[in-house]
Amino acid sequence: MPRYCRLLPKMEIFYLYNSGFAIELDNDALIIDYYRGSLGKSWKAPLDKHPSEYRAVYVLASHVHGDHYNRVIFDWLSERADIHYILSDDIRHAVPTRTGGYTLHTFR
Repeated sequence: MPRYCRLLPKMEIFYLYNSGFAIELDNDALIIDYYRGSLGKSWKAPLDKHPSEYRAVYVLASHVHGDHYNRVIFDWLSERADIHYILSDDIRHAVPTRTGGYTLHTFR
């Protein structure tokens, strides 16, 4: 009888709107192409937990089109200052000037 081997941690995927998804992976959160959608309990992001309850929060925006990117993702910094942003390079101009805290990665 084969044994069950759990290769992936517990994962929940939430559809937000259009091309947006939120993924809870164990104790991390990944928000992809947030445009709009149901908002979470005590913060302005689409997950059930407060941002401080996650080990890490990652936000990915694939490109600058309004149905894949919304500047509100930077408002979430008021709830958690160390968010990791992964943004296409056409969004770089939209990043607020702010010191400390968050991590910014861009891709082409």
